[in-house]
Amino acid sequence: MRLVPTAHGQTVGGGAWNTSRLCVPLGLGLALLCSPAFAQPRQSPSPTITFQEAQTPPRIDADQLRGRRPAVQLEADQLGKSTAIQQLQAQATAPLPKGERTEASIRAQREAAWQWGLLQLHGLHTPLQPVQAQQSFERAQALGHPLAAAGLAWCAIDGCGQRPDPEAARQWIQALRKTASGRADYLEWLLLDDVAPLDEAVPSTARREGINTAGRKQQLLRQAAEAGDPNARVELGMELAAQGKTNEAMEQFRSAAKSSQAAKHNLNVLSDQKGTFKSRPSGNAGQAGGAWQTFKQARVYHRGEGVPANYTEAIRLYKRASDMGSEPAKRMLALIYSRPTPAGGIDIGWMQQLAYMDVTQDGAIPLTAPTAPTSLTRDPTPLWDYIAPRWRN
Repeated sequence: MRLVPTAHGQTVGGGAWNTSRLCVPLGLGLALLCSPAFAQPRQSPSPTITFQEAQTPPRIDADQLRGRRPAVQLEADQLGKSTAIQQLQAQATAPLPKGERTEASIRAQREAAWQWGLLQLHGLHTPLQPVQAQQSFERAQALGHPLAAAGLAWCAIDGCGQRPDPEAARQWIQALRKTASGRADYLEWLLLDDVAPLDEAVPSTARREGINTAGRKQQLLRQAAEAGDPNARVELGMELAAQGKTNEAMEQFRSAAKSSQAAKHNLNVLSDQKGTFKSRPSGNAGQAGGAWQTFKQARVYHRGEGVPANYTEAIRLYKRASDMGSEPAKRMLALIYSRPTPAGGIDIGWMQQLAYMDVTQDGAIPLTAPTAPTSLTRDPTPLWDYIAPRWRN
């Protein structure tokens, strides 16, 4: 702040000064030191000094010029979201009250339980907690949420940190058909894709569906896509892209892009005029953590650590981890498919040799096999689009 005198004849410390006098301020709040060669003292009334603050132009924030929110606003938004997450968790985990309740209170609590389970499943705003996610879905189901069956069906297919249960998955898929037939068709397609045998010689504890599942799977996928399910459209788009039908694939991705981050990414990949694949999106911390956990679970079945060796289950989990971005899983799949049997199936002896291969180091195994996964991708789970936009962002 700069201080300036407002008028001639003002007094300092009992003496007067005028413009013919050279005066130097000693500091803020102190008297003025005046040169005696120019001073002309005279009597004056009681000393008064009046100062006014010099006007300083207001500072223009660069973020305002760029149309961005300032850091203070971003911090406030983050604090607001943190508070909202705490409120969501508290509502989702509150004891179920007994007695009569209003429909509004029931609806609010079941939606909170459903969304909290989705956040736990994907590791958004909370650590990755698949087991707890299933418990939240069960709570939402008990409160009557119309989509909770989708969460329970997915946990039965994937396991959610436990052993998959195909029979339970079928029951939940059937229950889901009443409210979301497209998603039910897609989950049934996914169930068939997971439990169908990869090869007659592969030992597996999974239920065998027989060899004539291809027609049923294709029918389910098309039904789900026609019903508007974004997961089915992404899957169908990937199949079309593999067949070289780029325009048809892009149409499928475009129709799903509103609710699927994978569809947006795949659309960008196919829109690249040079035809080169772009890098896979990094996703979120929860997805990365889920990929590593899924890879480790696949390795357990591959090696038979504490459970019977199950190569079908191991490959299924390697594929899922690869879709979630796991580089070790990609390397393992590239190795598995690099030495097929003469009939094109899985070589059991080769699988046994690969069980303790270290594929976790970058560059350890070159991903040059033609069957290695491309950069076209799927969403982290078939439930991703059910997450409310405010939590996905």
